[in-house]
Amino acid sequence: MKYETGFSAIGKAKGWALLAILFFWLIIPLIIWICYCAAVTYDRLVITDDKVVWHKGVINKSERSSVLTGILGVSVEQTMVGSIFNYGDVRLNTVGKHSDLVFEGVKNPQALASFLKKKIVKDSDVKQVITD
Repeated sequence: MKYETGFSAIGKAKGWALLAILFFWLIIPLIIWICYCAAVTYDRLVITDDKVVWHKGVINKSERSSVLTGILGVSVEQTMVGSIFNYGDVRLNTVGKHSDLVFEGVKNPQALASFLKKKIVKDSDVKQVITD
């Protein structure tokens, strides 16, 4: 009489297979999420008297800007979750090559939009400056 059997991968690894699965399914996404959160904290939106500048990135840095006279309008988009946690997207409709600046995930987007609307130079103000 003959009996043959195989071995269990989990039994042979003594639980290391389960730890490896947990590592790849829990730990690695957690590390990626922490890195993403660290990168987001370095994004800055600076509004001066004459322009809007968006500094973005930690390693790959970029900067986009628009003069306030080139902004045609400001709009806010919020999802239901964004309304609950007070974040949303702010879109600046601008003239020029890049037609819009979209800032995603902005804290308190309604306040930013109202601040920008106050800062935008009206057409009548521009005409008055040109004629003076």
